[in-house]
Amino acid sequence: MSRQILPRLAAVAAFGLLVLGGCATATTYHPAGAEDWADGYHETRIEARRWRVVFRGNVLTSRETVETALLYRSAELTKAEGYDWFLAVSRDTETHADVVVRDPPGSWGPAWSPRWRVVHDGAWKTWEPTRPDRAFAVSEVTAYEAIAEIVMGQGAKPEDPRAYDAASVIDALQSRIIRPGADQ
Repeated sequence: MSRQILPRLAAVAAFGLLVLGGCATATTYHPAGAEDWADGYHETRIEARRWRVVFRGNVLTSRETVETALLYRSAELTKAEGYDWFLAVSRDTETHADVVVRDPPGSWGPAWSPRWRVVHDGAWKTWEPTRPDRAFAVSEVTAYEAIAEIVMGQGAKPEDPRAYDAASVIDALQSRIIRPGADQ
């Protein structure tokens, strides 16, 4: 390679590592952005005391963390609206799975060759007739999205198992909530 290309290649590689490094943490507890699949929480008022609350995690966020953040946000919203308890009328956690294909280390370069996708030992592999030893790593990544429709109320919490005391939920879960800027 020429001496001009090497510094550019090094700069591109360093930038790529910085970008990937910034994304290599689980979702923190924060409002979701405006993008289609923005992680974090958001809510929508349906009626005076009825809300739809959503918490989306990234691929590094566990299902338990997403569900915990959903309950915490529901309790926090309930207190902010001046209520004492909320009833989770409906609650669901959706799984969003994607397949990721990665080149094996040292595989990228200027040469091109024909490739075929095949199933081998129960997993998708890429086979190249000019390089039969070259197989791509295929993995599945999963992100979770927890959704609840809640109804808020004042006074004593109903005896319904779907009812939660907002102050008690906040007290019980606040130590498990990871806020932006906190060491993870």
